[in-house]
Amino acid sequence: MATNPVSFGVMLLDGYQVLDAIGPIDLIHNITKSFVSALGALSSPDIVAKAPDITFHFISHDMEPVQPTGGPLQLPTCTYETCPRLDYLLIPGQDPSIPLAPGVAEFLIAKHNEVESILAVCTGSLALARAGLLEGKTAMTNKIALAVLARMGVAPTGVNWEMKGRWSVDGKIWSSAGITAGMDMTAEWMTTRFDKALVKWSWDIAEFEPRPKDYSKFDSILEGVVLPK
Repeated sequence: MATNPVSFGVMLLDGYQVLDAIGPIDLIHNITKSFVSALGALSSPDIVAKAPDITFHFISHDMEPVQPTGGPLQLPTCTYETCPRLDYLLIPGQDPSIPLAPGVAEFLIAKHNEVESILAVCTGSLALARAGLLEGKTAMTNKIALAVLARMGVAPTGVNWEMKGRWSVDGKIWSSAGITAGMDMTAEWMTTRFDKALVKWSWDIAEFEPRPKDYSKFDSILEGVVLPK
């Protein structure tokens, strides 16, 4: 279970998919003591008592605003060098054709050894693979991106890419399929780290019903795709 207060890092990679980050952030923020307390009559004293203090750290290579795929510029709160100790790290996906920027691999390796969980959404897992952190592990990524990379012959090797369902867990690394699957994954992850009654209460507040891990509607995307060993 999570310690209190919680230090939660969010990587702001260049051109990342905005919902990869904002969706999970909003779900997690909805259980924070500040948010739960502000709801007043909608939250009971018991629910407030269970709510953790969470500080979010938005991390980039410098302190300049970062433009995601859509929406407003995102403002970093720290750099790879100044990032404080983290409990958890979220990696939203960026265009898979973009190579890792300088310092990203080194940061990921250092934080992998430090944090309790890493949440890689969509193509965020490709950053982990390129940093060598998925060697011999099971992981998931955006299905269409994986299909395209496989057909181009450049899909990362050494990874047991899970081709069906919404998310995968291998040790401390949680990885999801495309975009909204990151919210489903985050919802499940929250039940393993925070009070379940609090988490499920927050879903009702958001009118959110997460899909299960084996949700198969989009599995056909990877039918017939052969991945490199």
